[in-house]
Amino acid sequence: MIKQKILQKTFHGFGAEIYDLWWPEGSVSGDEQFYKELLKKQGGNSLEIGCGTGRILIPFLKENFELDGLDYSNDMLNICRDKLNKYNLNAALYQSPMQDFKIPKKYNNIYVPFHSFMIVSDRNQALRSLICFFEHLKQNGQLIISLFIPNYQALALYTEDQDKWRHCKEINLKDGKKVVISDMVINFHLEQIKQVRYRFEIFDSGRLIDTHIQEMKIRWYFQYEFQLMLESVGFKNITAYGDFTFEPLKNYHREMTFQSFKP
Repeated sequence: MIKQKILQKTFHGFGAEIYDLWWPEGSVSGDEQFYKELLKKQGGNSLEIGCGTGRILIPFLKENFELDGLDYSNDMLNICRDKLNKYNLNAALYQSPMQDFKIPKKYNNIYVPFHSFMIVSDRNQALRSLICFFEHLKQNGQLIISLFIPNYQALALYTEDQDKWRHCKEINLKDGKKVVISDMVINFHLEQIKQVRYRFEIFDSGRLIDTHIQEMKIRWYFQYEFQLMLESVGFKNITAYGDFTFEPLKNYHREMTFQSFKP
């Protein structure tokens, strides 16, 4: 019997369980090495926002970075805690939304990898997140935030097929079952919001036995819009890099990472 579909928040429940198979270490080309170089140059302790199951946090801890993690999904953090125990690593993990957290210490670095900042879809809450980051940085502390660059061709494609499921990926589980991941995207251009539903269909010997549906909203940004947001909070010396390289942002890049400092 196929279980009833349940709409959940993304990165909770089943979405957390298969995250490491969905986005394994090394799946985002170049981002780990890029963050590593920025953190090494700045030095000191760091806080990873949206640490999830530890895709970046665990390898960095293995290289002796002084690092803590924060995520709003306790399901993801529980998996990360299991990894800390498995590898005998130490890090404080905090369960909180990024727009409203309070940690009793400050950091030399705060970084927000892999579009995690964009999950805060409300503009005022996004600004509140930047204020939280500012408050938790030491003087001359570094903030690093990665965002995708809006792709007009992709936005137009999704606009035409907004009511259709699109195949994303297939994952083979250890027990022999297969998970087929699809997404359905609705773009709200004036609000710069992308609403995404992910469908996880679980097959056993070719027979569909379960389906999970999860939803998230993502706010996209443009370069100078985001720079103004950082400036409004008080950040200085703002630089935008392209595609997890130290090349200044260009039209052909698909990812942008902002580096800024608390004076």
